[in-house]
Amino acid sequence: MAGFTPGPWSIGPAHVVRHQFRDTQDRRVTEWIAECVGEHPPGEIEANAQLITAAPELIALAIEFRDYARSGAPYSYPLGSLQKLDELIARALGHD
Repeated sequence: MAGFTPGPWSIGPAHVVRHQFRDTQDRRVTEWIAECVGEHPPGEIEANAQLITAAPELIALAIEFRDYARSGAPYSYPLGSLQKLDELIARALGHD
């Protein structure tokens, strides 16, 4: 997908959201995506980090549902998509 760094994203120390990949020389590289900081109620910073890490997969699934809905196929869901949605929602909410 264009427009943002592809997933998967993970949470590192100090609630930094990061993306790890292999570069053209096959070296492992870690990119900083976001840092969740500030004065927030207990658990909110962690919850924000969880939601951010789920973002690439959530948008991919939303696009899959949209495209399927526009395809004219009989009204049903793409195979396995509801289970994937449940997993993503749990992950975004920190319940994985």
